[in-house]
Amino acid sequence: MLDDEGYLAIQSYYDHQDLRIRSMNRIRAIIKARAEGKSLREVEKKKDEKDFADKYADKKLPGILLRLKNEGKIAAEEYEYINNLLNVAKEEKKFEEKYKPLMMDWIGTVPIYQQYLKYIKGLGPVLSAGLIYYIDMTKVHHASSIWKYAGLAPVDGHTVKPMKGRRINYNPDFRTFCWKVGDSLLKKRTQPYRKIYDEEKKRVLEMHENPNYTEIIWDKEQKAWIVGRCKSPPLHAHRRAMRKMIKRFLADYYENWRKVNGQPPDEPYAVAILNHTKEENKQ
Repeated sequence: MLDDEGYLAIQSYYDHQDLRIRSMNRIRAIIKARAEGKSLREVEKKKDEKDFADKYADKKLPGILLRLKNEGKIAAEEYEYINNLLNVAKEEKKFEEKYKPLMMDWIGTVPIYQQYLKYIKGLGPVLSAGLIYYIDMTKVHHASSIWKYAGLAPVDGHTVKPMKGRRINYNPDFRTFCWKVGDSLLKKRTQPYRKIYDEEKKRVLEMHENPNYTEIIWDKEQKAWIVGRCKSPPLHAHRRAMRKMIKRFLADYYENWRKVNGQPPDEPYAVAILNHTKEENKQ
């Protein structure tokens, strides 16, 4: 199968997935507004609340919607209308799933999947296809290039953050995708990645226990980097550990792609850049 033909299934899958996600987010915002008695504009400004994703998860929306109708917070006509929108979104999900076998038909012929990705616990066909889809490895000369493309490479010593009026130098969709990969590796406890995460998280939390510890943090009010203490050490530790784990995986992916495609391997980035021992790199 030609590469272009294989990409068609992946691109179509993500196109439909993006449409479904955007549709569900609109429905979620409406239901949240009705549940909390707020205007839709207010809800849109608070999407970063910690409990938002869990409290209003897709699977919970039908139940929340029914409760709102029973409590008289929405009229029966509005309930029926929003419920019909939810049913359409469910059908979109079914249609989206039809692309998975087509993706498998393609990645099943790609050497990096056959010889490496399919043996990684936590990486199913969809995540594997996404890696192959997003990264044109024929144009990548270092693992750090992938980190930069994913927004994981620091700029001026700081974590990359999107800022209004400032052009981004990474692919935000690929950045989101990489966090999905990291989340899967974390939940499946895939080694050595879970060990890297656990050790880094522990290290960062121990640093925060020092009352004199300070670092460069992003101040939302000043919209600038300042010297201070993070207000949420557990969340900060989680994000730093995730970044380190994801960068290690992307470095391993780069090295294995070179080996599979008969290119002389560099010294593993996990050793040269991430300061992991060669023994760790063999785990």
